[in-house]
Amino acid sequence: MMCFFAGLGFEVIGFEGPGQGAALRRHGLPLTYEWEKPAGAVLDHFGIRKCTLAGMSMGGWFALRAAALEPRVERVIASGHAMDYMRCMPSAFRWLHLWCMEHGRGFMDRMAELKFENREGMAPWAVDHMKYITKSTSAYVINPSLLVEKLCRREGLVTLWDLPDLLIAQSQGRPLSYRFPESGTVVIDDAIALVRGAKHEVAARAYIEFVGTIEAQILTAKESFRLPARLDLPAERVPEWVTRVDREMKTAPVNWALQAREGAAWMAEWDRRVRGAGRKAPEKAR
Repeated sequence: MMCFFAGLGFEVIGFEGPGQGAALRRHGLPLTYEWEKPAGAVLDHFGIRKCTLAGMSMGGWFALRAAALEPRVERVIASGHAMDYMRCMPSAFRWLHLWCMEHGRGFMDRMAELKFENREGMAPWAVDHMKYITKSTSAYVINPSLLVEKLCRREGLVTLWDLPDLLIAQSQGRPLSYRFPESGTVVIDDAIALVRGAKHEVAARAYIEFVGTIEAQILTAKESFRLPARLDLPAERVPEWVTRVDREMKTAPVNWALQAREGAAWMAEWDRRVRGAGRKAPEKAR
């Protein structure tokens, strides 16, 4: 494609970003979705003020992301990126697959796990390749259900996890427990807002008001294990787990401005020096 456009008289620059080619093999740069950064670096290097960015397959998604955050990218050619992989199969199989995912999720997860364990077809290669390009050399699971299975089989004993998912697993009878670090737990508040120009502004405002009511806060705590934002809920009506969290969890102070400024660099350092660098678990005796 680059030769084709060059033959038409366009100035064409091809580059390999993190997780691709020599950037990965020679320099150890793992894959990142923040494609505006390598694209911006290339534009800086060549002193380019405006351009068209083209991407193939997954690169099509990366090109769209880069264009959204890098103002010098004025046009995008996103070729071959699938909007919905479920639409790649015949409609009957798509319906059957979606039905099984909704009504037999545990079975579907287990079948997928067996397929990976037995090294059948392209799926194991795809997972191994993702581990390679993302520099994830430890266990790689495709969804939280498989993570739960590995923990329950004691393939791993400790993980960092968000509290609601853990409580949901406990409610399903999974033998899992949790503890809060004495140094403090980072608390991220869920947000809700009204989009400017929304078509149903009155209904949206009513819903936002409902979410903040005592009844809604208690409902989400009981059904979805969401920690209430309100501090005036009747103690006798809140679930026991909320009482425990209020008693045991220490909120860690966070400099959010510093995190916003340096977060990307910290994650890059993690990718280069920490991810996959731990010792492998000892093999079980036979």
